[in-house]
Amino acid sequence: MPDSASLMQFDRAAFRLDRSMTCAAPAEGALAIELARCAACSQAAPLVVTRSDTRAIRLARAIRDAAPDLDVVLIPGWDVPLGERDQPSRAVLGQRAAAIAALSRPAKGTGRLVLATAEAALQRLPPPDAWPDVALFITTDTLYDEEAWRKRLIAGGYILDERIDEPGEAAFRGSVVEIFTGDADRPIRCDIVDGRVARIRTFDPASQRSTGDCDRITVHPVTEIPAAPEIVARLIQGLEGRRDPMAAGLAEELAAGRRPYAFERLLPLAYDRLPSVLELLADSPVVMDEGVGDRLEAWFDELEDADASTMHLDRDAWETGLRERVVLTLEPDGQVSSSEAPAVSERTLPRLAGERIAAGESVIIAAANAADAARMAERVAATTGRPVPVLDRWPVDGPL
Repeated sequence: MPDSASLMQFDRAAFRLDRSMTCAAPAEGALAIELARCAACSQAAPLVVTRSDTRAIRLARAIRDAAPDLDVVLIPGWDVPLGERDQPSRAVLGQRAAAIAALSRPAKGTGRLVLATAEAALQRLPPPDAWPDVALFITTDTLYDEEAWRKRLIAGGYILDERIDEPGEAAFRGSVVEIFTGDADRPIRCDIVDGRVARIRTFDPASQRSTGDCDRITVHPVTEIPAAPEIVARLIQGLEGRRDPMAAGLAEELAAGRRPYAFERLLPLAYDRLPSVLELLADSPVVMDEGVGDRLEAWFDELEDADASTMHLDRDAWETGLRERVVLTLEPDGQVSSSEAPAVSERTLPRLAGERIAAGESVIIAAANAADAARMAERVAATTGRPVPVLDRWPVDGPL
């Protein structure tokens, strides 16, 4: 792990200084904590560009654990190779739609942090200020209107089926409505009683067994081109302008839930403009994850070969977007030891923690649950002779 000096440099230099800099990358957990603290103290939402989707997902989860009140927005890139006309998965489109909806409203809680992969940071988005109100908001005791729900789900790109197995599907079965939203890990089941939503449950699509209850759910579209009237009209006008036969009957096809092949590729025709994440976060500092530079270089080469400038930023546009803003570049820490860490058990942990504390270091112990945390705190306190606090969240609002 990086020493305390590199952690302090990251902590104090990230968004406090008026100049860009490079510093050693902390361990992933420490990075999540520092990002949460910086976002809570920053006037503009920081943009974190990660080297991979899995890295972005792990950081988002860790940051949400550390700062539950922080508005964490995760923007994935399309999961199809550049230049191919395949349709992105409804899961990815649903996650992107949820991110666009989040960016269209003020940040909630203690601030906002935006995470995007290198690929997603280069990809243009629908303008949040033109994003249509097509999300379906369901709470317990909501009035149930089957026809209105069907129309809204179809407009949002959902497939209506008898049984749902994956994100972007919905099923209407009498007094039960099942929806697998694009940005969720599990689908939800709404029990309808006397024309109202009586209960909302999550369930396992394989076993069909309920896994929990919730009191509200937001069903975001699983497309970046929702079939709202103004978007459909603009899309048809653009298709007619280039004499595309797809324009004839498109409105009827979309209303029936039938979308043409590679429909998402029509994004430039559906909106007057397609801003980038950098444009949407014009005043925001940027954190470049280790390895992002290489990813960007590879993508710039691919973009040039595929001539995909209408949907992505090229090298010049990216560099222009970074100009005159604080950019923190993380690099691998050369001080990482190659030796294996000593095995730690519940019996040896208090002694090792005591040794670190005696050396003047700060120690954080992550436990599996609240009971384990309380037990370990008691043992470490007994070993070190000093109280050990137990936290249910990271104090991100403290001074940097």
